[in-house]
Amino acid sequence: MVSLASMAAMAVSLVLAAFLPVGLAVWFARKHRGTLRDMVVGALIFFVFVLVLENAMHVYFLRTNFETSMILDNPWAYAIYGALAAGIFEESGRYLGFRFLLKGRERWEDGIAYGIGHGGIEALLVGGLAAAQSLYLSFMMNAGNLPAQLEGFRAALSGTAPWLFLLSGFERLFALALQIALSLIVLYGVRLNKFRYVLYALLIHAAVDFPAALYQKGMIPDVMLIEAGLAAVAAASIWFIIKSGKKSRWEEGEDKP
Repeated sequence: MVSLASMAAMAVSLVLAAFLPVGLAVWFARKHRGTLRDMVVGALIFFVFVLVLENAMHVYFLRTNFETSMILDNPWAYAIYGALAAGIFEESGRYLGFRFLLKGRERWEDGIAYGIGHGGIEALLVGGLAAAQSLYLSFMMNAGNLPAQLEGFRAALSGTAPWLFLLSGFERLFALALQIALSLIVLYGVRLNKFRYVLYALLIHAAVDFPAALYQKGMIPDVMLIEAGLAAVAAASIWFIIKSGKKSRWEEGEDKP
C-alpha cells in the first residue's frame, strides 16, 4: 500500500511541477502581450535540443559505443560529460533561438518568457509526468489493480518517503528559476553581440548539473545536499532576474544587466 501522505506529496508535486509553470505562463502572457511566441520557441528549443539531439548523443555514448560507455562508467568522467552536455546543448539552443527564431525580440520580457517556455516544458515533462504517473499507479496499487507488468513499481512507490515525492516538485521550481536566469544571460549576449555571455551561461549550467551527476553515481550520498545547493542557485537566480529587470540598466545596454 502507498500511504496517504505519499499520495498527497505526489499531488502537491504535480501542482508544483505542472500546474504552477502553466499558470505562470498564462499569467505572464496576459500581462506582457506578444510574449507567447517567446514561450513557444523556448519550449520547442528544449524539445529539439534536449529530448531529441542531446538524448540521441547519450544513447550513442552511454549505450551504443562500448568504448565510451566504459570510460563514462567512471563517476567523475560521467559527471563532467553529463554537465557539459547539458550546458552545451541547452545554451547553444538558447542562443540559436534568440539569434534566429526570435531575432529582434530583445526585451527583458522576451528573455523571461523564453525561460518560462524552456523551463516550463522541462518541469512539465520531467517532474509533472513523473508525479502524475506515480499518483496514478498508487491509486491502482491501493485498489489492487496494478498490472503484473508494473509490479516493479510497487517497492519504489511504497518504500519511498513522502518528503522525497514532495522534494521533486520543488526541484522543478528551482530549475525553472535557473532556466529563466540563464535565458536572460544568453539574450543579453545576443543583444550586445558578445558571445562570451553564452559561455558564461554554459559554465553556470554545467557547474549546477555537475553535483547532481555525481549524486546519480553515488558519489554524493545525501540528496539534501543537492537540493540545498539547487535552492541556493534558485534564490540567486531570482535575485538576478529581479535585478536585471530594472529598465534603466537593460535598456541602456550596460555591460552587465
